Amino acid sequence: MRPERLEALRFAGYAPRTLLDVGAHLGHFSHGLRQVFPDCVPTLVEPNPHCLPALAATGHEVLGFAASHENGEAELFLTREWLQSTGTSLYRENTHFFRDEVLVRTPVPKRRLDEVLAGRRFDFVKIDTQGAELDVLLGGQEVLRQADYILIEVSLVEYNQGGARAEEVFAALGALGFRSAEVAEFHRLRGVQAGALLQLDFLFEREVPRPSQALRAPVAGLDSWIAARRARCPDFGVLAVGEGVAGDAPCIPLNPPTRARDWEGLLRLAARQGRFPYAVARLAPGSLAQAALLLDMLPRVAAAGLVEALPGQPWHWREEAGLLRLERGQEPMAPVLQWRGAIGFEGASPRRKAA
Repeated sequence: MRPERLEALRFAGYAPRTLLDVGAHLGHFSHGLRQVFPDCVPTLVEPNPHCLPALAATGHEVLGFAASHENGEAELFLTREWLQSTGTSLYRENTHFFRDEVLVRTPVPKRRLDEVLAGRRFDFVKIDTQGAELDVLLGGQEVLRQADYILIEVSLVEYNQGGARAEEVFAALGALGFRSAEVAEFHRLRGVQAGALLQLDFLFEREVPRPSQALRAPVAGLDSWIAARRARCPDFGVLAVGEGVAGDAPCIPLNPPTRARDWEGLLRLAARQGRFPYAVARLAPGSLAQAALLLDMLPRVAAAGLVEALPGQPWHWREEAGLLRLERGQEPMAPVLQWRGAIGFEGASPRRKAA
């Protein structure tokens, strides 16, 4: 998946805490995702015994089996020309790379994710299993439906003998409550099917997105990202809250609003035309009640955004059990809150817990 797409998720307030990498190979995808989300903790699933030492060296949790729709033993197809080949699979690849004279068959355990990972939640899931994608989905329905995003490779041709068909993968993901968000990557191979398009990586998102929030240091590159989004989509409006914030009109002053009725105009606008795609707020020193009101109202008028707390606040915020806690007193804190969908917090207003 392109780094810029992961960056776009980060700017939109997404902050995955856990990653399930099914078909981890040598861990390159997990490494790339953690470059953008360094606090994300990966769990790596990989059946190829020749890849397991490299994965173990990452220090992350490694599960050495093939994720499937049933428990038991399976035959893994490898090539002796590259024992760590990305084409290794339970379904033999239909290319000259896996011709008879170089083919190696290796027995490996296969397990259902729902049994091995019962009760655990993974925010982001990546599935790249070379034809076994449907088996993974059928054996991990309870675990996978908890994710925010599933990045999955889908074959447009019978790239692996007996492998999953695209319509089956889409139907299975739809049954889990996911919809296709975008095509993340295209796959062709020189000398294979005359260079035709073979596979696509699709990013699927939950039909009902789960609200999220994260406390961070200043977010580098935000202005460039907003400018690029505006250039691509004229309807990408940014609500700027507070003095010194660059953004599209309307811009409301931060000192005040101290009362809920000061937001009525924006609330009516959002009700008529929908929420702004993004908001940027700069929180000058003020009361805890004022901060709580801002955090309560912002998700009602903007789908996602960023709030910067300038130095000198007589309160602080911290994250606790998925909620933002606002407390009186000056203590060290991350200066930036990113959010999307909603903000679950405890403070001067009633508790609103994220779904």
